[in-house]
Amino acid sequence: MSDTPFDTTEFEPSKDSSAKKIIVGSEEWCAFPQLGIPAIAARIDSGARTSSIHAFNIQPFTRKGNAWVSFEVHPVQDNRGLLVRCEAPVHDRRNVKSSSGVAEKRYVIQTVMRLWDHEFTVQLTLANRDSMGFRMLLGREAMVGRILVDPELSFCLGQVSPATLEQHYKDARRSADGLRIGLLARSEKFYTNRRLIEACEERGHFPSLLDVRQCYLTLNSARGEIYEKERGIVQPFDVALCRCAIEDTLFAAGLLRQYTMNGGVAFNHPKALLFARDKVALFQKMAANEIPLCTFGFAAVTDHLQEMVHKVGVGPYKIQRSRDFNFEPSIAVNSSEETQILQNAWQGSKYGVQVLSTMGQIGTEKMKVLVIGGRIASVLKSDGVKAGKVKTSPSDYQIFDLNKDDKKLVQKIARLTGLSFLCVELLSGQNDDHDYFLSDVIPSPSIEVFEKATGKDLASQVVIEIERCCDWQRQ
Repeated sequence: MSDTPFDTTEFEPSKDSSAKKIIVGSEEWCAFPQLGIPAIAARIDSGARTSSIHAFNIQPFTRKGNAWVSFEVHPVQDNRGLLVRCEAPVHDRRNVKSSSGVAEKRYVIQTVMRLWDHEFTVQLTLANRDSMGFRMLLGREAMVGRILVDPELSFCLGQVSPATLEQHYKDARRSADGLRIGLLARSEKFYTNRRLIEACEERGHFPSLLDVRQCYLTLNSARGEIYEKERGIVQPFDVALCRCAIEDTLFAAGLLRQYTMNGGVAFNHPKALLFARDKVALFQKMAANEIPLCTFGFAAVTDHLQEMVHKVGVGPYKIQRSRDFNFEPSIAVNSSEETQILQNAWQGSKYGVQVLSTMGQIGTEKMKVLVIGGRIASVLKSDGVKAGKVKTSPSDYQIFDLNKDDKKLVQKIARLTGLSFLCVELLSGQNDDHDYFLSDVIPSPSIEVFEKATGKDLASQVVIEIERCCDWQRQ
């Protein structure tokens, strides 16, 4: 009789079964010959059920009556200059929960995977993995019956050298038929500017950052030319996108106008840019079109601040000084005594002033809605404490879905502004008339908080919309 309380023979692994399996490390190189991907590094993750490959610009289409999908892949991590365009039949569409816990419906394809000397068919979900460490994730469904994982090992089947990668992808560079895209901004060091340039390059375009403050414009009845201090005359762009500071709005609009006069396209027309930054005109048009607004007050000089606050209504208030299109950071004020202190401090200044009052009808939730080409690309929500911070981070927001009526409200606001790329800011309502009140429109929004909170490649969505505006298609 055995000393153990139960017979363990049935739990012993089959030596014949395990001997046939491939032993891999936590990272391995693999290939997908049917997709035209000769080498891609994969994270081997038995904790993940499904396998996934990095994909963007995912476009469904029909071929001979069957559902297909096209997509593009950056096969090498941290290299957006390499791009492989793939096509495959659609095997399925299923809900998959991302690493952030958000469920989304993804396309599933079925294709041959080559793991050095071994080949087998796997199912892959298509998902943007730009923010992940690896372009490919191999899950346990693909490993069952085939693979054993030793997490202490790494690339134990073999390594792919940089020279071999270069040879594999020598033809995967961006094409020469892209658009010349001018980005009117101050510096590439800012997240949104950098991401837009990366997205332009990965889609085969030729972006160029133009520092508005280093430019000047010459003009007569025959021609107008734009110069930049370092490069001299600036050659015409196919399309220009303005990401300038508020105080540079007037001159930046002039540069955009010059591009349109020379036959180019302005993504966010200069008229719409000027209109969105003229807050009085903006909110007057919104009110005339029955858009629910927070209560504002405007004055040309700060001397009228105390009197205007009484007319605006019950506090608390947010007060900003402004001159032309330049707004200073807002100051939270809760009483008439604090307002009087501000008025005394600003006595005789040449600034105007803007006041925002909640009037007791505004809730604590703040909504940021990113709109690209008339479509709502992302919605984030924060509570009142976090919304009042001067600087916010992705952790201050959570992903939110607007209902049908609120989506229509945001789309109507976007149409009224005439902007193709904007952020609409809303505050929640506390009455039965409206769910949300418009508090601001930003005509050159930052996408940083949206991308980091959602994991979406929103910069590429902006570039795709630019392509639509220019009626451009990849050759």
